[in-house]
Amino acid sequence: MDRPFDPTGKPNRAPTAGDAGATPPMDAAFVLDFDDLHLHGPTERVLRLTRLEMRLLWYLAAQEGREVSKAELLDQVWRYAPSTSTHTVQTHIWRLRRKIAGTFPEVSVIRTGPGGYAIASQVTWTGTLPTPG
Repeated sequence: MDRPFDPTGKPNRAPTAGDAGATPPMDAAFVLDFDDLHLHGPTERVLRLTRLEMRLLWYLAAQEGREVSKAELLDQVWRYAPSTSTHTVQTHIWRLRRKIAGTFPEVSVIRTGPGGYAIASQVTWTGTLPTPG
């Protein structure tokens, strides 16, 4: 499986209209700003995120609604071996949901389905993707 980003922070896939550096559409519900590590919401509110939270939300948003398994997130976001036994993904998703709900209580950003986690709101991004680590 290809990694979605390399050590320089560049996506390891063909760029699309929503990629870092592209201008987000005006109707975007949320915008991840990699340069200042902020999540800009549908109102004037802004939430500061960690680099890991940014990469996690970006990876989910880049899947365009496809459910992503815990094993895939461990591999692609955390760079853990898929056989690793940990609750890291569930814990980070839980904390990130709480953090987002504290600033944007009216919107659900991450949903859980039978195949894993998926983005539940429109999320675009701008800036340079934070590097792992």
